[in-house]
Amino acid sequence: MLVLLSGVMAFISLISLLTGGAQWLGFFTLLLSVTLLCCMTFFEKSIPERIMSIAAPGMLVVILVLSLTVPPTTIVFAYQDNEREASIKHIEQMIVNEEFDDAKLAIEQFRLGDGNSDTYNILQAMYTLASETDRYEQAYAKRYLDYVKVKTPTYYRLMIETMYVTPVGSARFPYQMLGIVQEAAMAYPYDAEFQQLAGVFSYHNDLYETALYFLTRALELEPENPYSLYYYALSTYLVGNVEEGKAYLAQAKLFAGDDADLRTSIGTYQQYMQEGVR
Repeated sequence: MLVLLSGVMAFISLISLLTGGAQWLGFFTLLLSVTLLCCMTFFEKSIPERIMSIAAPGMLVVILVLSLTVPPTTIVFAYQDNEREASIKHIEQMIVNEEFDDAKLAIEQFRLGDGNSDTYNILQAMYTLASETDRYEQAYAKRYLDYVKVKTPTYYRLMIETMYVTPVGSARFPYQMLGIVQEAAMAYPYDAEFQQLAGVFSYHNDLYETALYFLTRALELEPENPYSLYYYALSTYLVGNVEEGKAYLAQAKLFAGDDADLRTSIGTYQQYMQEGVR
């Protein structure tokens, strides 16, 4: 009887400790199970029970060491993973659909299971940027992003959006943004958007050689992107490559499509290049 009771308690402790559930229950049942096994050693007479009393403590020690060395959040069953991913997608969709009250409640419920994780802070930043209309309130999204440890492409896109709305130094191309877009471009060299942004911000900060470096990368990834072609043309023209600048500007116009503003700007700079204006 003691063997059976001890085994049940060991099982409860295993589930509680390794799934990140009620850890106090796991430790309590583990301690009680060991106590019962010690009692078996002294009071039980049968040979099988004596063998069990020797083997079981070793198994329980393994369980205890595993529970202390492996973070509970890393041992998650497959169905829990699927539920977590579904919850994240659902929250993101609520934000897109502007269901902000429901999204706020869902994010708080998500935090109960996930803690103050990177994903929680990313979701909070998304929610803040989407739900607030005042720029000062939107800028609070950066508070959540500052807690993020693993800087994913989503993190960088949210950080760039946050800096766009930050009232302090809110010129269209503030110098402060140059660092974050260049960091994103270096961290994700195969992301054409980050390469283009790093090139554009470098251009607007009069760093034309740096702009050419990033825009070259952007055009390797998206050779027909009219904005990358446009800013490459302006940058190479300003470092003295007049004919190359004209050629790239003509390509930008070719791929500009129905973008009226871009086509107008291209026409203006074509005239400047023709006249030799810098």
